[in-house]
Amino acid sequence: MKKGLKIILPVVILALALGLAFYQIKHKPMPQKADKKKINPMVRVETAETADYVSRAMGFGTVQAASSMNIVNDVAGRVIYVNPDLKAGQSFKKGELLYSIETETYESVLASARSGLRSAQYELAKTEQEADVSVKEWDIWNSTAENAKKPSPLIKYEPQLAAGRAAVEYAEKAVAKAEADLLKTAYRAPFDCVVSSENIEPGMVIKSGESAGVLVGAHAYEVAVPVLAKDEADIILSEDMKRASGADVVLTEGPKSWRWTGYASRTLPDADTKTGMIKIVVTVPEPNRKENGRPTLTIGSNVECVIKGKVIRGLTSISKSAVRENNTVWVYKEGRLNIRTAAVAGTDENRAYLSAGVTAGEQVIISRVQGAVDQMSVTLNEKPGAAK
Repeated sequence: MKKGLKIILPVVILALALGLAFYQIKHKPMPQKADKKKINPMVRVETAETADYVSRAMGFGTVQAASSMNIVNDVAGRVIYVNPDLKAGQSFKKGELLYSIETETYESVLASARSGLRSAQYELAKTEQEADVSVKEWDIWNSTAENAKKPSPLIKYEPQLAAGRAAVEYAEKAVAKAEADLLKTAYRAPFDCVVSSENIEPGMVIKSGESAGVLVGAHAYEVAVPVLAKDEADIILSEDMKRASGADVVLTEGPKSWRWTGYASRTLPDADTKTGMIKIVVTVPEPNRKENGRPTLTIGSNVECVIKGKVIRGLTSISKSAVRENNTVWVYKEGRLNIRTAAVAGTDENRAYLSAGVTAGEQVIISRVQGAVDQMSVTLNEKPGAAK
């Protein structure tokens, strides 16, 4: 009996335990499902504005002289004076004396030419008087003649007078040349200029036509800037600075940069051989005028030019970063994200200018939105500083 109980009791206990476990599993309360609350993406916006757009063409070029000339003397002689400032890099105003050569020979030539002129004038005056007497005598001799004859050219001294006038004209030109040669013994700056190079010293003998250096015009420098043909079409070219498209010429050196104001004066006839781009000449007036602590703009400097083209008025201006892939723009309207395709008329460093797609006053989304789709719900971030 006891032995049977020992066998049956564990079986009963195990059965009860299994039954209890099964009951608990079957009657376990089910967890309540909680509805997930959908959180809309937070967006930042800015208000689109009406603005005018100035088209721009950018490029790099090398500063060149707008005008230059060799210092070439038309007369020869020994150099007796050289301006101490006649050195490369020095500036001269128009008419300032650069150097002079000895004058004695040219003064002698001028004196001789003036003497020759006076002699020619005397001979002409004497011939004119003789011609007058000859004609009067002819009239007297023919006054009683039945068939009066007209005096011949020889009687009127016409050949002699023509020769005398030619001699005077020749002598006058000789005097003018001698005076000009004497003036050329003092070589003066032909225009406001900067000395590019010089090769002249006191005591040296300079030959006619020999170069003594090079001068470059100080009134203006030029930069040939390669631009695209489509950009050139919007640029106004003129030698008149007031009519031409303006340009900023920027010299950059490390973190510093300096700016000069120029204008688009003309287009060169040959395109860039490597790129096929059109080359526009930007003229920089008064390049060496000291202003705002900027350095001297030197020939050979590499500069960036930003040429301002035509003005397009009444466009819509938004942040450049708000223009997405394929020129799409996200507009916030009544809690939803609207994807628009915009017509971008142009851009500058920070702004994009649209001719269609967005109108002034609309709110443009400027923040990132993951998985953005048209008409998706979004929440406007209205914290201070959230909107631009």
